[in-house]
Amino acid sequence: MAPEVVQKHQHDASVDYWSFGVLLFEMLTGDLPYRHKQKKKMLEMIAQAKKPKFPKFLGSVSRTANRQAAFSPRQDLPQGVLGCVLCSSARLVSSAPTLCAQEAVGIIKLLMNKLPSARPTAADLKLHPFFAGMDWKKLLALELEPPLVPEVAAGPRDIS
Repeated sequence: MAPEVVQKHQHDASVDYWSFGVLLFEMLTGDLPYRHKQKKKMLEMIAQAKKPKFPKFLGSVSRTANRQAAFSPRQDLPQGVLGCVLCSSARLVSSAPTLCAQEAVGIIKLLMNKLPSARPTAADLKLHPFFAGMDWKKLLALELEPPLVPEVAAGPRDIS
């Protein structure tokens, strides 16, 4: 929930951009940006909209194991270049995790701005470096192949 929702203030579609930032944070880190054992304290943290603390691995070039998992070789890219599963960008193997992490942190900070009027619009998001390489026309036409397709052992209803 965006701070204005927690505070029961009037709000608009910008709360969805806040939620998108929370979703990206959770996908990137495996954790929520605001966490507390007591729900009331957690809601206070959201209402204050303090900047979320990003894990140290996002700023450390030496700890790329977790981030490396987000990158995969793609047949359409030259050898030595990886495609990012998160932002669909193509990067040199040596710089891929660091650059993608910086762009991801940057977009999350924009989306989770305390001021609703300062949050980016859909048009702004399309131009952000995090989405560099995204073919928006193909996406809207449902013509993009997903970068990661999980194996489903027991058929379409398998949720394991």
